[in-house]
Amino acid sequence: MIDMKKSSRSGVLATGTVALATALTMIATGTANASEARSGGNRGWASQHCAAAFDGEGDGHGVYVDVRLVNGVHFSVWDGSGADGHWGPQTCWSVRIAKFKVVEDKGPASDWVHNPS
Repeated sequence: MIDMKKSSRSGVLATGTVALATALTMIATGTANASEARSGGNRGWASQHCAAAFDGEGDGHGVYVDVRLVNGVHFSVWDGSGADGHWGPQTCWSVRIAKFKVVEDKGPASDWVHNPS
């Protein structure tokens, strides 16, 4: 005889595990409801609460995402790894992001992206 309580709990646990793994993968790859900004080969992305930068040009200039939160606080999220083909570390806040742009240090910047999704 199958224990329905145990079977049901296992199904819920498996479903929750798959959902968590999917969400973590989307966050790690920057695809979880994120908006993107570009300036040349440089990119930045932001969701409602997180942001990261990507240096796509091997020109010796650093790249960062300029973030403004809805409470007026300003942050810079740097790529930090140069033009190595990888996104820099993601930074998250409990306060929602109002707007962001990608900026090349001593170089051009993208337009502001408002209310990232």
